Amino acid sequence: MNKRMVSFIHFHNSTAQTLDVILHGGSVGIGSPFMQKVFQVSKGRGNSAIMFNFPYFERGEDHSSGPKLKEELSTLKKMLGIAGASEFTHICLIGKSLGGIVASFYLDSLDFE
Repeated sequence: MNKRMVSFIHFHNSTAQTLDVILHGGSVGIGSPFMQKVFQVSKGRGNSAIMFNFPYFERGEDHSSGPKLKEELSTLKKMLGIAGASEFTHICLIGKSLGGIVASFYLDSLDFE
C-alpha cells in the first residue's frame, strides 16, 4: 500500500457546527462536476466540508482496495483528523455509490456503547 497523501479539498468555516465529509463514487473522483457541486452546496449552507480521492483512484486503478475497503476506511479516518472532526457538533457523511458503502462500513465500525 502506498502511504502518500491523497488529493483533497477542505473548507473550514470557524462558525460551523457541521462538517460535511463528501465521499466519491467508484468511477469518479473529487474533480467531477457532480462532486464539485456537492462541495459547493455544503459550503453554501455554511458548513465546513472536506472531500478527497480514495487511494486507488489516485493511482489510476479501476477498483477499490477490496471487499473490506481497508484502504478507503483508513483514508477516511485520516481525513476526519485533518478536518478536525472532533471539534464539530454534527458530522454528515455524504457518499455517492462506493462512497456510501465506505460511510456505512465506517459507521458500522464505531462503538456507540
